[in-house]
Amino acid sequence: MNTIAEKWNQYEGLFHEKAGEVQRKETKRAFYAGAMAFMVITMRIGEKEISEEAGCAMMMGLEEELKLFAKQVIKGEV
Repeated sequence: MNTIAEKWNQYEGLFHEKAGEVQRKETKRAFYAGAMAFMVITMRIGEKEISEEAGCAMMMGLEEELKLFAKQVIKGEV
């Protein structure tokens, strides 16, 4: 799967039947907004002023942030 639409379809399949129209619409908007935010952040890594070391640190920071969020979801904190 190489597109956001494919990932969305996979994700939507987890809840589609249980969610109403408004919830599906708002969830899709949030999903794509998250994808856009991630793209904007990661595209900065290619900028001249970002060193390879800084780019790696940015990616590691994003990974840690996502792992922490996943743990919070599992605990029911978010």
